[in-house]
Amino acid sequence: MSIILVNTHDYCWFGLGGNCGDVKSTLKRAHTLIESMGTSTLYISQLYRSEPWGYSQQNEFINQV
Repeated sequence: MSIILVNTHDYCWFGLGGNCGDVKSTLKRAHTLIESMGTSTLYISQLYRSEPWGYSQQNEFINQV
């Protein structure tokens, strides 16, 4: 007897963010490019801010998952 598993759903999570330039526009462009590759978006988180660590003399980050 053989058992064949077929995965009909593949999921991928992206953690996006930045702290240079117009980050909000860059994130919107990233979403557009990801969807242009034939992917379907199930959920996009709200934007959230985080403090830099390591080298702290920089702008805070804007992130999204």
